[in-house]
Amino acid sequence: MAPGASLDAFRLLLRSEGLPEPLVEVVFAPPRKFRADYCWPAEKVIVEQNGGIWRKGGHSSGRGLLRDYAKSNLAQIEGWLYLTYTPQQLVDGTALADLAVVFRRSSGNQMRGPLR
Repeated sequence: MAPGASLDAFRLLLRSEGLPEPLVEVVFAPPRKFRADYCWPAEKVIVEQNGGIWRKGGHSSGRGLLRDYAKSNLAQIEGWLYLTYTPQQLVDGTALADLAVVFRRSSGNQMRGPLR
């Protein structure tokens, strides 16, 4: 689940750039119970926050990695753009820069090129 402080900071950054706010903890591929940390259903964009990557546990254990791979693969098979960031990347501008490109493209501005 996305921690509240990160969510608040992330939402403020999105707002400051005029980007849409996400829905939070959305089940995106029923009947599976996988939840997207941040989700824009109309654009089919999911952002996942993976913390604790520098220590053993959660997302970095073998079981956690397999679960994350299954979730990511299912989202992509279902046609979602699935982006993954650390909590720091959600607030340091990394995710924001990528999402600005994604939403520009989805709004009809077909600018091509790398996300960064």
